[in-house]
Amino acid sequence: MILIEKTLDKIDPKLVKKRILATPPPPTSMLHRAILLNVAVQPIYNHVFMSMPVHKDRVQHIFDEIFSLLWTRRKDGITIFKRKVVAKNRIFAGYEAGGLNIRSPTTTIKGFQQNLIQKILKNPDREMSQVLAAILVKIRRPTLQQHIDLLGPQQWVKSSEKIKSYSLILSQAFSSVAEHLQMFECDTALWGHAPIYGHSEAAGMCEFSIEDFRKLLEKGITVISQLFQRDQLTGAIAKPARLSDEIIRKLGLYPQICFKLKILVKKFSDLIKYDTRVGLPSALQQMMSRNRNMSQQYTKACKKMAANNIGTAPAYNTRIRDRIDVPSRDEFKSAFFMVKHKYLPLKTKDNSLQTLNRTIWTNNKAFKSGLRENDQCRFCGETENMEHMYYLCQNYSNLQWELFASAVTVVVKKANPGASNIYITFRNIIFNTPIKNLFHYVKDKEVNI
Repeated sequence: MILIEKTLDKIDPKLVKKRILATPPPPTSMLHRAILLNVAVQPIYNHVFMSMPVHKDRVQHIFDEIFSLLWTRRKDGITIFKRKVVAKNRIFAGYEAGGLNIRSPTTTIKGFQQNLIQKILKNPDREMSQVLAAILVKIRRPTLQQHIDLLGPQQWVKSSEKIKSYSLILSQAFSSVAEHLQMFECDTALWGHAPIYGHSEAAGMCEFSIEDFRKLLEKGITVISQLFQRDQLTGAIAKPARLSDEIIRKLGLYPQICFKLKILVKKFSDLIKYDTRVGLPSALQQMMSRNRNMSQQYTKACKKMAANNIGTAPAYNTRIRDRIDVPSRDEFKSAFFMVKHKYLPLKTKDNSLQTLNRTIWTNNKAFKSGLRENDQCRFCGETENMEHMYYLCQNYSNLQWELFASAVTVVVKKANPGASNIYITFRNIIFNTPIKNLFHYVKDKEVNI
């Protein structure tokens, strides 16, 4: 741990922030800073995370300091705090969930740790592979291959605790794999391939002993999908879910194990609608055997889970609350494609992101924050919220869009005399929906966005 502390001491978060700010061109928007955090910070720490165990408190302090870059700026040598426009729990979520798509340092670290296990598995002759094999023998735990094929997250955690006194980095790697396994257990495509022994749901009255596991293994019963009674014609899981008659027959001499399995089967009533094919290999064995690194698969799984937990960006529901017309949720999510569009300048992308998330600064927000005496629009005197500022003000924004639409109509009709007039609606402006009749006349990919 002394070596780790010294290595982390050499990485000064303030110097990292200076490096980001010195990257040409200087970051002028939140989106620009978020992108730089991904491309300028990650490489600095990757070599540490890949080769050393991680002290959570130290790492958290380092990244809290760096991520403050999103909300601060320097002026005349003084740090000025800006308003936070993205909640802390959504910073690492995708754009469509109201986040900034920044790579989570925790996810990165745990992904690297799982890569270590993957490399050990694929290269059994490496020194680290032999070290782990020796440790597992010493602590009387199954081999790495048996862990991957047969054991659930609770058993990986148990091994992690026993390995800790021999190798901290291997202990953390086992713990990270256990977290990934827990995600498999809830995944609609992989839940049926989760191992029975050590499953997170196999607790309390349905917790299996090592003797129970040996009997199940002897009968070839290792993953969840094998437990269910299935329709003889379709092969689908029978409803309501119940323990397979074949399993009951195989375990006829072990009624206590059958009792535990019956309790376990009932816990999957919400997942049986996502039917999975019966049999092996286990979910982790499938992941480990792929050509992709475990870190890539883990990052993807974490993003999927975050998107499921957050759902649609909060700005969608606040619009409904404020009785503002909105498209469908899928159309709203698709509007965020603008942030990834390769032909748009970064400042335009940032404005689009803030517009969709309703974080554009207005007189109404300034008034509610106590920074302005009233919430009135300077052109018409009505309350200036984002919608008013963008397209409802009859003395300014609405007129500008009408002029723009007229100008586009003139250009289009010059080349296509029979073309219809171009009209721009608030959904085109706010939610990036295409101007449909414009698509018939403008084919240039860089314009037709």
